[in-house]
Amino acid sequence: MSKKIKIIVLIISIILIASLATFAWFIWNSKENTELTMTIGNLAEVTFTTGNDISEDNMGPVLDYKKDGEITTFSIKNKADYIYYVDIILNIDNIDNELKNNTFKYVLLESNDNNSFNEIKSGDFTSINTGSNIIYNLELDSNSTKYYKFIMYIDGNMENDISMMNKSISGYISVSASNIKPLVSEVMDNSGANVPKLADGLIPVVYDDNQNSWVRANITDKNGEYKWYDYDEKKWANAVLVTDSNRDSYLGATPGTIIPEDDVLAYYVWIPRYKYKVWNINKVIGTDSYNAQTTGIDITFEQGTASTGDINCNNYSFASVSSSTRSETCSGSNGGYYTHPAFTFGDTELTGIWVGKFESASSNPSAIYGGSSSTTLTIRIKPNVNTWRNNPVSNFYTVIKNMQANGNEYGLSSDTSKVDSHMLKNMEWGAVAYLTNSDYGRCTNGSCTEIGINNYYSGSSSNTQFKSGCGASPGSGSSGTCNAYNTTTGMLASTTGNIYGIY
Repeated sequence: MSKKIKIIVLIISIILIASLATFAWFIWNSKENTELTMTIGNLAEVTFTTGNDISEDNMGPVLDYKKDGEITTFSIKNKADYIYYVDIILNIDNIDNELKNNTFKYVLLESNDNNSFNEIKSGDFTSINTGSNIIYNLELDSNSTKYYKFIMYIDGNMENDISMMNKSISGYISVSASNIKPLVSEVMDNSGANVPKLADGLIPVVYDDNQNSWVRANITDKNGEYKWYDYDEKKWANAVLVTDSNRDSYLGATPGTIIPEDDVLAYYVWIPRYKYKVWNINKVIGTDSYNAQTTGIDITFEQGTASTGDINCNNYSFASVSSSTRSETCSGSNGGYYTHPAFTFGDTELTGIWVGKFESASSNPSAIYGGSSSTTLTIRIKPNVNTWRNNPVSNFYTVIKNMQANGNEYGLSSDTSKVDSHMLKNMEWGAVAYLTNSDYGRCTNGSCTEIGINNYYSGSSSNTQFKSGCGASPGSGSSGTCNAYNTTTGMLASTTGNIYGIY
């Protein structure tokens, strides 16, 4: 069972903290006078230009907060080739109940140039509690800077409660870059294939023959070492999901950094959106417009989510049409082009899909049938492990959907509008099969080679085991020997005939 991901982002946690002052009714004294700059590695920088240096006697209600409100200013600079999704958080150590008043307010202003500031968030302290209170989310582009003013004030345009006098609030502001997305700045090849979209937690990888390992791919320079993909060369884009403990370091790692097998939870391969030349639109024997089986399917990659084919086919529901009347009708002519329907997900057009590289296993592949009937185990998509069998379809549906559960181990978003994890559908496997039988897969110069099989088999009838990522020549029988996926024989079971395909 494999999975498809619709859209993307990657995750890392960075917390940058600066203290606020203690506030009382008429006096706001800083705990210490200092200008504070915090930098974490080469990833991001937060500078508090006034920091804690706020000291004002006889502070009272104000009529114009922009003129007289108490301000802490800071900037956030993204110094990396990543898009950051940042939370600005007001952390409260203590707030007296009397200050949870609708006249005690805050405002956050933002600027791109540190000159013209716009109000982006405002509120009062009635719902602010002890702990972390996210007050704003932003997307910070690569190598860009945003400037902010955070204002706390008592609104003099309203009646103020005298019980607020001499009460205090203390805490600090933190800036958390909790999500990052590698910025793919350059198309890697000339095939026209859509640039892969990296979902939450997915790390782009390429195989390094010298190190005999998967390493962090180069996604910003097609002429550099560790180039991510090249569909013209049958090098399909690969990515991995990894364990929590090292995910952050791999997300920000330099190209060529080894990602050990022990850290990998799942491997995926990108199938870009394409249209194909239809060879028999009316499904009538002897009317093929070309020999797609032996010479290869004529495939053209499409840009973005455009459907550029001149053939349209009706979409029908398998649930609502009886098997005796179910049929597909298409408009157009034999030899025209049709956008593969796997790239339409409900009402959403996709630029491509991520498909599991190997047959699925469980988090306990040594168990009978690689996991057997269970919904408590979690999914693994790895080579050289016992595949998961003898589990009802309903259970597989559950465990694959659970890959997006809150707090999941893969780093995937639980937002189904961004990511959709599900069992591979026939239509989606069809998209893989068609691409396989093309010049981008097992065909070259009008001649195609048959894909091999995964033939490893061992054990007794009560504990039969099949192993993932074992290859053999087409037509081979069962064997107790596993030809690993990264060997010459093992690659015969790949959709590309090399290590970059689906097995």
